[in-house]
Amino acid sequence: MIQLAVPENCIAAVDKALKGIEPRNWWRAAAQDEDEPTQYFIVLHEARLQDVLDDLRDQFGEKSGWRLTVSSIETVLPELDDEEEQQRLADRELTHSREEILDGVRKDAALTRDYLLLNAVAALLAAVGLYLGEIAVVIGAMVIAPILGPIMAFNFATALGNRQLLVTALKALGAGLAVAFGVSVALGLVLKVQPDPGTMLSFSEPLTAFTAALPLAGGVAAAIILLQGAGSGIVGVTVAAALVPPLAASGMHAGAGDHVQALRAGGTVIANIVAINLASQVVFMIKGVRPNRWISDQSGDSRLWNMGSWAVVLILILAYLLWP
Repeated sequence: MIQLAVPENCIAAVDKALKGIEPRNWWRAAAQDEDEPTQYFIVLHEARLQDVLDDLRDQFGEKSGWRLTVSSIETVLPELDDEEEQQRLADRELTHSREEILDGVRKDAALTRDYLLLNAVAALLAAVGLYLGEIAVVIGAMVIAPILGPIMAFNFATALGNRQLLVTALKALGAGLAVAFGVSVALGLVLKVQPDPGTMLSFSEPLTAFTAALPLAGGVAAAIILLQGAGSGIVGVTVAAALVPPLAASGMHAGAGDHVQALRAGGTVIANIVAINLASQVVFMIKGVRPNRWISDQSGDSRLWNMGSWAVVLILILAYLLWP
């Protein structure tokens, strides 16, 4: 259900935008006096939501004095008589609207004390688990790590060309990584780790292209689930598995004075973030995620930002994989 309140000078534009919707699926409540807005109520399938929002925005998005809200409806009666149309709508791959996703990723990218505390605790658990060789403890660290939020906010902001969200996500991601790294360094100073080759803490061997398999898969899954608006807990664990253990290992090696392994583990974190971003951007491109004037004042630069991000992604991946 779209509920739209517009001033009198927008009525013609709204009527034009709604020409493609069946007359029985929308209606208008006239204003009681000239100071009140005209109310529109539009009922449509979720698969058509983004197209209708874009059409409305194209008609009067630059005007002032309007407000649009979207809410979910459980049931509509009478049902569609056209069985083929019902099946066609049911078969469409549903994605949430750009605006709904944007609201969600903004919340996930918030730089709060709870976010920083969870990153610190996750790093502590991961570091202890790596030191003791306890996989269950490392998995527990992955479960509580909130690092997926700012990463996906950054990826979605890149796809939209939204500079403000891009900066917000980078701040949250940088702060979270810094806190986790700091906790791991402190633990490394105390424990003075000297891992044997082949253990979870060892990063002495060169990494291969197979290292990118986990973050690539996690990035694809995270992007699809983000667009569907479903819960991201399991995918968050997958992404955290590619980031939290090597980040904790990097900090512990740095604290113990083993800068070679610290750099190699830190390089793994960077490469994995790049791989997650690359996979997410591919999914967003396939799904048709694109910028809009209403979302970004700099939408004219969005294509440049997106292509620039792709170039940076490719350069970082190639540089890391070729690093001896």
